[in-house]
Amino acid sequence: MVKINQNLECKIARREQITYDDLNSLPDGYPVMEFACTGNQGRSPLSEAIARDHVKENGYELLIISSGTKRAINVDGVPGIDNQLMILGRAAARNEQLRIYTESEMTELDLLLNDADKTREEYDSHGTIHDVIRAYDIRAREVFDKEEHEFRERASQEINLKTPIKKDGQQTQASKRITKLIAMGESNEEDAKKIYEESECELDSDNYGIGNTFGLPYDEYIAMVHDLKDKVEDSIDDLMEEFNDEIDEAVEGVAEASP
Repeated sequence: MVKINQNLECKIARREQITYDDLNSLPDGYPVMEFACTGNQGRSPLSEAIARDHVKENGYELLIISSGTKRAINVDGVPGIDNQLMILGRAAARNEQLRIYTESEMTELDLLLNDADKTREEYDSHGTIHDVIRAYDIRAREVFDKEEHEFRERASQEINLKTPIKKDGQQTQASKRITKLIAMGESNEEDAKKIYEESECELDSDNYGIGNTFGLPYDEYIAMVHDLKDKVEDSIDDLMEEFNDEIDEAVEGVAEASP
């Protein structure tokens, strides 16, 4: 069993946020799997919690972290117009249930969504539409944030999740310590590749093809959770099998070279 830094061991035991700085204390070659979504608020923290459960249950020597490829923009800054339009579309589709907007606001919102190209153009010019979109988006996110918290709690119980889903997040960074990065969607993987292209670090990545469920109803959210759980556990098993095979080959090579 490989010994890791005591402070890091304590953070893992307390199920605290694992940061990129924490990776510097790892022994060389210690495997690290990273899960990345857009804002490190939904899919990737859930993946991290599922993964930590699986690692502990199987006694794997594997460190798990998660990040958001656009957290610096979508969480700490203002989301892009395409992201906002996605949220507004979901809010409009569920407005009869959630009552986020009035009837007159829905009429205006339908016009904005039906001519998305014009809306994007006017939004980018920072005209009146910019403030209207921001106001509608903020209101929808407030409702969806509260709803997602409730969905997480409900889903955690349904899949018997033991590791709490972290509340803090971090922006994806290029790191030589990452053994494998699994992105939730194809766009997240492309974002990660761009981040790594600007560094000297190599990236071994893949994606699950799982889209953002923020703002979708619970039946779609829980379907994503079950799909994600299966994929995360399979990915970890595959990585550890590959990692152990490499160790066995190295040991055999040393034995053959010995007199």
